[in-house]
Amino acid sequence: MKYYFSITIFALLFNLILVQALFSQTCILDSIGDKKLSYNQFNKLDMISCETTFYNPYSQGTYYYKFNYNQDTLLESIIYYSINNLGDTIDSPFLFMEYEYSNGLLSKITNVGFGVITDDIVWNNNKIVEFKYYYLANDTIDSTQTRILNFTYINGNVSHSLYKELTGQIFSNDNYQYDNKFNPFYNSEIALLDGNIFIYSSTNNWISSSGNSTRTIIYNQYDYPLIIATNWGNGNYNTETYSYNCISSTQTYQIAGEIELFPNPSNDYIKIRNISNESIKQIKIIDKNGKLIREVNNICEISVRDIKSGLYLIEISFEKIIIRKKIIIYAR
Repeated sequence: MKYYFSITIFALLFNLILVQALFSQTCILDSIGDKKLSYNQFNKLDMISCETTFYNPYSQGTYYYKFNYNQDTLLESIIYYSINNLGDTIDSPFLFMEYEYSNGLLSKITNVGFGVITDDIVWNNNKIVEFKYYYLANDTIDSTQTRILNFTYINGNVSHSLYKELTGQIFSNDNYQYDNKFNPFYNSEIALLDGNIFIYSSTNNWISSSGNSTRTIIYNQYDYPLIIATNWGNGNYNTETYSYNCISSTQTYQIAGEIELFPNPSNDYIKIRNISNESIKQIKIIDKNGKLIREVNNICEISVRDIKSGLYLIEISFEKIIIRKKIIIYAR
């Protein structure tokens, strides 16, 4: 009976994981307003671009935010640059944002673009509970403007925030209410682009606060926000729009379940057991930086000999579907 109970619990947990995996593959956020998003081989945000008219009417072009990651695929920096329609660089590339980590947890954000440092980040149970804003003046911290923010949580969302100066002057002291729908850019690099730890620390869409701000949200069929209209309660309003590349992941998920990699880890060959009705067209091995390491066509195995030890992505291409899985390679 105990054995049967354990198997039943495992089956329920496994089915829950399957449902979550299926849901997570359904929609990809590909634009925010007029900003276009692209992703790297690890499905991490790679670039945000936006066509615009610059200060000079003859300088219509596109600006870019390029996302760079460290060896653990944690966001390390964001580079900004812009190019006009003639192909000439208008602004030289410069470091816009920089991120630091301690034991895999975010510890510091340097917002070069706006002269702000988010530091002294305190984590508790994988939640950010406190941090400080340091404002820069001529590349030096202006100690008269140092501010601190505290969070408390309910159900994975910031339920209360206290924002004040070190002198004790309070700027805001708010409680927040949320919906029950997941927001795909919270807890992601998109939130960190603005250094917005409040958004980064929450999971769902906040819909009202004790500071008299309210939101009206329209969702798509997957319960992702399409339009967020915010009334800040002080006469100011703004509207954000989101677009998704929505695909039916049922077939993708089914084939992924019919693919088995072995051995994994490996130092010789990675073989693919394919019991689906789809034939494999190509196999690629890609490193953490998105660099192609090796590829083969129309076979079900790939050599990993002479590849450095580490974590890699294996990309298996079928006629219309691409499956990506993580593999571990250890050198002889």
